[in-house]
Amino acid sequence: MNKFLERLNSGEILVADGATGSNLQKMGLKPGKPPEDLIIDDPDTILKLASSFAEAGAD
Repeated sequence: MNKFLERLNSGEILVADGATGSNLQKMGLKPGKPPEDLIIDDPDTILKLASSFAEAGAD
């Protein structure tokens, strides 16, 4: 069994990405624009998205 499945079966809490790209599109990311550009062009959007994940209970 691979390490991921071992960890999953152990009952350990695992954290996964929360649909970052589609959420950024909902927040105004233009089609064809790389999400990484927002780090420079609109860091507040990145912070808002990360905060929303934390508020929802993500680690």
